[in-house]
Amino acid sequence: MAWNKAILTTTGDKNLIDDLIPDVMFKSKEGLHFDEAISGKIDQNLTVGFHDNRIIINDVLGRFISKDQFPKDISLKNRECKVFWISEDCIYRQYQNGELAKEIRGREETKKELTRLGIRPIDEWGETMILQLLDYEVFGIKREQHGFILWDVPFDLYQFD
Repeated sequence: MAWNKAILTTTGDKNLIDDLIPDVMFKSKEGLHFDEAISGKIDQNLTVGFHDNRIIINDVLGRFISKDQFPKDISLKNRECKVFWISEDCIYRQYQNGELAKEIRGREETKKELTRLGIRPIDEWGETMILQLLDYEVFGIKREQHGFILWDVPFDLYQFD
C-alpha cells in the first residue's frame, strides 16, 4: 500500500464535529469516498467522516502523529481519542483525559496486539495490520479479510479559510 496517513477517532454526536475542527476551516465538499479522503490532493486540509457515533478525522500530513496536542485536547473534552498512523511503520495511540494512555509502534508490536486480541493478521504489511486494529478498536470488528469499514464511510472535506 505504501501509505503515510493519520486517522484520529473519537466518540460523539455528529454535532460535535464543528467543535473539534479548528475555526479557521470550513466544510467545502461532502460525500467523499475514503480513497478521495486520504488522497495527497487533500494537502493541508482535513476530511471528516461519521459512523456509529464515531468521528473519524483524516490528516494526510500526519500532524496528529508528530504533534499530539490536538488528540490530547480532544481526550480532555471527550475522555478518549485514538490515533492510527497508516504506514509500513504503523503507530496506534490511545489518549485519555489529556494523556497518552497506550502506544503500539511498528509491525511487530501491532502483530502481537492483533494476536493478543484473537485477530489473525491478513498479511505482513503494517498498513493492513493497523487498519485491522482500527476496525477492532473503533468499531469492535475482528476483521480477517480485506474490506475495512472506512471504505463505506462518507467523508467531508474541510479547507482552510
